[in-house]
Amino acid sequence: MARAGGVALVVIVLAAIVTGAHVTERDAGSSIPDFPLTYGELWSSGSGEVTVAWRHRTAGLLAVAVALVVASMHSARGASRAARLATWVSVALLVGMAVMAARINPLPMRVGEAVVHAFFGWAVLATSAWSASVGGGAHDVSRRGVFLALVVGVDACVAAVGRNADVPGVATLGLVSSVLLLGFSRWCLGRRAAWLRRGYLGGVLALAVLRGVSDWTTMPVSPTLQVALSGLLLVTAVVFARRRRA
Repeated sequence: MARAGGVALVVIVLAAIVTGAHVTERDAGSSIPDFPLTYGELWSSGSGEVTVAWRHRTAGLLAVAVALVVASMHSARGASRAARLATWVSVALLVGMAVMAARINPLPMRVGEAVVHAFFGWAVLATSAWSASVGGGAHDVSRRGVFLALVVGVDACVAAVGRNADVPGVATLGLVSSVLLLGFSRWCLGRRAAWLRRGYLGGVLALAVLRGVSDWTTMPVSPTLQVALSGLLLVTAVVFARRRRA
């Protein structure tokens, strides 16, 4: 049951990150003036930017609730120390994100605040994925897998800076980050099965192409799609980092 709750938490956190990217894409961050309700109601009765912001807010609050339940289940059922620690870290980060959103609302986030918010989101995704992955078992840790997860997280944060700041050279920085991610992925997955390696490298290459098209051409590519792909890559890297002991 705890493992199912951990997987559900990963899915909800990923949904919160993706809907957050959609908020940025639609510039809907300040469309709801109150918190945690929406114009005094629990459900969104509006449309457009209001609904976009409500989806992100709802996913975030649901993630807090599920994280608390999963952390309590892990503590009560004697899950591994790594799983318990990872889940409580997720809870702390999610609460921090909620407090940040409540203090800023209804003003739009400044660039630094948006980047910190995004960093917390990626950190929550990593810790919740690790908790769901290790569960109650004893595991060794693949250093290459952990390093790959870290590189994916840094790459996602670099992309978050690009989405939230009009900074010269961000497009070039994103391209360099994508190339580095591709190289590190190939090195970190050197001992994995060929089909796993090819599939993961294909995902990284697809992300690099989407960013290149978005940054260097006039053809718009949804940042939400890019964030969703980054999230899947991060979760997969975290799973790769875990190895069950014999």
